[in-house]
Amino acid sequence: MKIKDMYENLPFDLSGARTKNRFDFEILYGIELLIDNYHILNDYTVVFDYVCDIELHCNDNDILKFYQLKTNNTGKPNNINFLTKKEKDKDSIIGKMYKISNNDFSSNISVLLVSNAPLINNKFVSKPNEAILLDNIDENVKGKIIQHLKDETHEKEINLENIYYLYRNVGVDDFEATLIGKLNKFYEKEKNCYMNKPTVLFNSIKATAISKAKYEKKCNFNELYYNKGISKKDFEKMIGYHYEKNSEIYENCYKQIIENTKSNSLFQLSCTKSLKNLISGKDQKVLNIVEDICNIINKDMEKGLEISLDEYAKNFKESHSSIKFPIYLTKSDIYTLVIYSFEKVKENFNYEINSK
Repeated sequence: MKIKDMYENLPFDLSGARTKNRFDFEILYGIELLIDNYHILNDYTVVFDYVCDIELHCNDNDILKFYQLKTNNTGKPNNINFLTKKEKDKDSIIGKMYKISNNDFSSNISVLLVSNAPLINNKFVSKPNEAILLDNIDENVKGKIIQHLKDETHEKEINLENIYYLYRNVGVDDFEATLIGKLNKFYEKEKNCYMNKPTVLFNSIKATAISKAKYEKKCNFNELYYNKGISKKDFEKMIGYHYEKNSEIYENCYKQIIENTKSNSLFQLSCTKSLKNLISGKDQKVLNIVEDICNIINKDMEKGLEISLDEYAKNFKESHSSIKFPIYLTKSDIYTLVIYSFEKVKENFNYEINSK
């Protein structure tokens, strides 16, 4: 069953008032899901505060994951009463989770309670960053949860096979610093360079997530991702935009192009446009060529080739026929590619030296 069909049958519940700590925890956890699933899923969207506090829509395999976020500032673990406590005219935490999980397509859905405090079980305390399936906990404790749900839902049979508890062992105050560090490592791995101004990128992602969470109108599924979600593609665009605006390689390429083409304003304009398109990462064929050009530049450097970069870039296609450039690339595109690849070789060299 497609995500759209499953989702439209789920209860809509925008959050009411929340403490600042809990709201921050939700936003940060959603950002963490964006980072952590990047190399796991080809197509996913993190939805902020609609059916549940945070949602992960895995479009690769039509899986929905719902995250109910709860903060605990007492320094003590949570117990089963924490799950089953019911206020007047409101569902208990476990009751709300069960409403989401209990349907005809439950095999495609999982619901997780995520807290910064562990859960006490009769036999053990939950381990950090390990999801506990409530169907597998101590039978006496499990029996209390089932009985509570029977009383709350008036159902005779209760199934806990897709409801989990996850202890995310990070303090709310430390979570942001932890994520900036995680984002920094992710960026270095993706771009193979240091990230300038990591806080700027993080704050941009966070501001987008907050705006999604604060959108409080009901919307149909076709509007959902635009109003309430950040997709993998959206995340990639944020990374790419930051790279374009803040990376040294972009600045160095731009300076090289301006200096080398100052006598030909039309060619200069075409090259700066080519640079923006290249940095955006939209053309995967072109990005794949960069590695080949970098390898050739390294070999030419080993040979001790003495030639200006401007001349080298202008004659690169003719002197290196082994590179098969797409036919739609212009002279300015290829010139810019060589300038960019040269700067990338320099940056990679500096990165390797400084990492030792």
